[in-house]
Amino acid sequence: MKLRIAFILTMILFTVCSCSRHTQTAQPLYSESLQQLIDKCNHFRDIGHQDSVAALTLPYLKRSLITQDSAGVQVSGTFLIQALVLLDRPHDSTIYWLNRIDPYMKNLGKLEGLANIYWTAKGHIALKYSLDYSSALSAYLNSLEIAQRRGKPTSQIAALFNIVNIFYTRHDPNGLTYAEKALETASSDEVDNFHKIAAYVSMSQMLYLMEEYTEAQKYLAQATVLRSITNSSYWDPILAMLTGDLMSATGRYDDAERQYKAALANRDKAEPALTAQTYLHYGELCEKMSDVNKAILLYAEGIRISDETHNLEYRKELLARTADLLYETGRQQLSSRYYNQLLEFIDSIYLENKEHALNRALLSYTETMSDLEIARQSALIYKMRANTLLLLFVITILLLLSVLMIIMYVKQRRYNTQTVRHYQEYNKKLAAHTRQDESASGDGSGQQDFFKELFIRIEEQMRQGAYRDNSLSLEKMAAVLASNRTYVSNAINKIAGQSFSEYVNSYRIKEATDILADPDRQDLHNIKELSHRLGFSNTQAFYYVFKKETGVTPGVYKTEILRQNKAKRSE
Repeated sequence: MKLRIAFILTMILFTVCSCSRHTQTAQPLYSESLQQLIDKCNHFRDIGHQDSVAALTLPYLKRSLITQDSAGVQVSGTFLIQALVLLDRPHDSTIYWLNRIDPYMKNLGKLEGLANIYWTAKGHIALKYSLDYSSALSAYLNSLEIAQRRGKPTSQIAALFNIVNIFYTRHDPNGLTYAEKALETASSDEVDNFHKIAAYVSMSQMLYLMEEYTEAQKYLAQATVLRSITNSSYWDPILAMLTGDLMSATGRYDDAERQYKAALANRDKAEPALTAQTYLHYGELCEKMSDVNKAILLYAEGIRISDETHNLEYRKELLARTADLLYETGRQQLSSRYYNQLLEFIDSIYLENKEHALNRALLSYTETMSDLEIARQSALIYKMRANTLLLLFVITILLLLSVLMIIMYVKQRRYNTQTVRHYQEYNKKLAAHTRQDESASGDGSGQQDFFKELFIRIEEQMRQGAYRDNSLSLEKMAAVLASNRTYVSNAINKIAGQSFSEYVNSYRIKEATDILADPDRQDLHNIKELSHRLGFSNTQAFYYVFKKETGVTPGVYKTEILRQNKAKRSE
């Protein structure tokens, strides 16, 4: 009897203990321990210790997966993925853990704040390891939508910055709308300087692509000022590279090279993609400076960075430029090696996508050999059809491009003709207007008469060729006229409606167009000599001002005006 009672008591105690353990395991880990994990991860993340975040979250994630703790998986998994992306750890493990936590991320509930981190990391992974712009953009847009729903302006700017960067990487200025939205959001008092810099950089990138270099420089300058009062070195290589891009675009090659070197000096603070991008842009600058061998070395270093980190961004461009330059310099054998790498890279992306599609198809079948064979046959037929469609698509695109190029050529010729004629008509009207101003009697105010008289004296100096002096300045003109820079500036502004530099350049370009239009002055048609004769410091500045004034380049203007003159003589 006593044994039976003892047995019954033991079973009751065992049952109670089992229930207690079961209840404890089934409860989600969203408790003090989970909150402590969040606090520690945020702390390590803020001070840049991503390795500590990874070490802290990996065992927590494994335990949460075993216990099926959704909240634990969501928190630890999100922070781990972000840390692995920022640490540029082997992409296989990063993708593995992303796939493990994906099923748990569909319903975040009160942990929705983690969604911004999750979708941002997912977008980065799509870019870094798959070069999948579509998936990356979709992920960033999801992050933006969540940030807008939660009313978090800093998170919105972060998402918009990532979106704009995709457009910048693809040389597509259509990201301007997102950059403008980031700038608008940055006006909020809740936005710190770090995220304001992101908004300014985004605007500068888009304006750079639109060739609005002056406006782009303004936003870049604002970002640089904020960086000087912000305790974060994250932006140093980004600002240096973008500054180099702007200087390279405006012909300031030496300054651009210094900026690219500064960006690479801070490469330990930059992501591999940015470092590879800097080597690409630095190499393109060296090509402009005719230093082909240095460009090849820079491209090769960019390829090495890409290979080491398994980062696919810019690898295609780096391989293509290296192969082309080696071929152009007579190193065909070495060039062939890089062309093969380029083809293998392009094929690997295509085949990887096909392999993923095939795996998804195979998972829809049973694991029997007959079903597997059906799947393989289907994949083979699909590939053959895809190749046929691809060939037809390429042929169609080539035909459309040919037609488009012809249309664009005709339109460009028409545009050049109209532009040159408008410029000639503008010069005639301007000359007539100037003569009228000079002959007008002093019937206005005393100040107006003073400026008219001063302007006439300025015009006399300009007709004598003062504009050909490449050191001509307001101070120098004022000294010649025994006046001061303020009076000279005001006279030009009020009478000619131009700034001093615009006024001087109009004379220079007027003489340039006269020379280019005269077939008997062929000895002066050399652009370098012509720009020096007219007072420009370099040919790049001459090209820029000439196109701004006339709407076309010097070469196009010369061709078009000589064609028009020939047509008139034949009538």
